[in-house]
Amino acid sequence: MTVYSPLKIIHHAEHLQSLRDSRHTAPVRIQLVPTNRCNQSCRGCAYRMAGYPSSETFDDQEELSWDKLQRIICDCVVMGVKAVEITGGGEPTVHPHFNDLCSLIVDSGIDLGVVTNGSIWSPRHAETLARAHWVRFSIDAGTATTYASYRQVSPVVYRLVRDHVRQLTDMQCHPDSLIGVGYVVNADNWRDVLQAAEYAKDDGADNFRISALFQPQGRQYFETFFGEARDLCKKAEGLATDTFTVFNLFGDRLGDLESGPPTASLCGYSRLTTYLGADSNAYTCCCNAYSAHGLIGSFRNQSFRRMWEAPTTQEKLLAVDATQCQRCMYNTKNETIAYAIDKNPKHVNFI
Repeated sequence: MTVYSPLKIIHHAEHLQSLRDSRHTAPVRIQLVPTNRCNQSCRGCAYRMAGYPSSETFDDQEELSWDKLQRIICDCVVMGVKAVEITGGGEPTVHPHFNDLCSLIVDSGIDLGVVTNGSIWSPRHAETLARAHWVRFSIDAGTATTYASYRQVSPVVYRLVRDHVRQLTDMQCHPDSLIGVGYVVNADNWRDVLQAAEYAKDDGADNFRISALFQPQGRQYFETFFGEARDLCKKAEGLATDTFTVFNLFGDRLGDLESGPPTASLCGYSRLTTYLGADSNAYTCCCNAYSAHGLIGSFRNQSFRRMWEAPTTQEKLLAVDATQCQRCMYNTKNETIAYAIDKNPKHVNFI
């Protein structure tokens, strides 16, 4: 089993029971977007991609105030939220209170995960990220040329980010922390995936996570390079050791793209985790963020807790129909949840 296992839900029996009983409870985890501003311009950014659901109402200048962020974390403590993932949207470290936010989360006893491009760096950033349960550097390139072209920045940034990965892995981090490098395979960078995995290993990362670009064309987007990209991703798996893991999710994500809309209506995922955007709205998931389809409520003029516990929010979550989504990267998780809450499962004693 890996840290991406869909079976992690079995450790939250009380939440599974609430789903069986159609009761509304606090999410186990929230994805929190402190800002939509970003210091890079990635060609494959889902939030800035025409025709993709999460670009529907996205405003790249929206940002949550420090006061609002503090109130959200206080609500999480009271509600019993167990983990917060700081992500984008934009680049989280652009927010002027990024370090304060991370420290508040950890000091509140909540597990912290961070997704960052890693280009904004200081001794305080390093100290802050060293306290997280996990950090994933989104790099998506195996050369400075590819990096600069895809992210539309100077080629020197690539070396700087790799140095930041190395600095963090050299620090005394949280005992359970994992420092990873993320690689989203696309038409611009697929040739670099093996080289990028080798660099991640050389730079001391604990893991290398391979995924596939979600975009409006679906699997067809990968047609001209699928076979070669698949083979390179498979070769990258061969770099794994006892201290370096390669999570090759490329095939899983292509399967999600090929499958299109889910065939089952239940979206247990949206009941166990939620996405809080920098626009002060809550959404069912990152795939449906910043879209009318994914909107479940606003915490602009009220607290996150009040919004989440409101009867209207419960009604919206109970009414979520996954078959109405264009595509889903949480199919396997939802299938696992559906089986776990089945009130009449067959042949369970034949283990």
